[in-house]
Amino acid sequence: MVENTHPDDAQRLSEENDPDSLLRPEDNLLSDSQQDEMRSIIVDFAEELELPVDRLPPPSIIVTHKAKGAHYNGKKNFLVYSPDQFLNGEAHGEEILHYFHRFFGQKESTPSSVWESNGDEFIGFLGRKCMNQSAVLPRLHGFVTHVLDEKVEKFIETGDRNRDWLLPYEREAQRKRTENILRFVSAERPQEALFPEGIAQYTRAQAVALMRDIRQDRRALSETSENWERLLLKRARSDALRHYRGYIFASLIDHGKINNWEKLLS
Repeated sequence: MVENTHPDDAQRLSEENDPDSLLRPEDNLLSDSQQDEMRSIIVDFAEELELPVDRLPPPSIIVTHKAKGAHYNGKKNFLVYSPDQFLNGEAHGEEILHYFHRFFGQKESTPSSVWESNGDEFIGFLGRKCMNQSAVLPRLHGFVTHVLDEKVEKFIETGDRNRDWLLPYEREAQRKRTENILRFVSAERPQEALFPEGIAQYTRAQAVALMRDIRQDRRALSETSENWERLLLKRARSDALRHYRGYIFASLIDHGKINNWEKLLS
């Protein structure tokens, strides 16, 4: 049975609907100068893809303990990271491409259809692949692992905070993310750390494992389980499908043959 451990159902559901609603400037662990350095890395990444950087309004870059994972908020032009995900090279590649997509192609701040959502995640996974081969990756690696005053290990631990609030599938997903982060931050050559060999097979295996874990959680629910548990698992299944449909198609693409990123993003 899935345990009912969350102390405030309304709080959790509101966080799912608007994850940035509770953010305050003082919550950001990055200084203004550190945000400027991260924006400089993003500009270099855009120039590497031959994107016109003058069309990119500078984003706010927020690293906070209040964040769950990493995401791009198109309405507010925020790149938001939990401290552990700020150390994740894959996460940066994906969210930065979502940011590029917002200003070069996507007319709305959030996808408005299933087709657009799948396409958005397709773009996001291409961002993961691009960052893995990017000339800016060593600079990003050095920045995220040394810019913050506290030890890397402390920020990785924040990914395991409030474990009692997590459903079983979430705990397993968090464990896998922590493995990826540790591999990335400890690598002497970060390009070798983001993806195991066989990216398409790896991506499909991740999708299958996540859907299996979600199904197992749903079967474990009893008739007395709380509504928020049922709703979150329904959302989790939808979110997994939305991400991995795009991910799997993008994993098959040779991004090195893309010679017009602005057109692709439009």
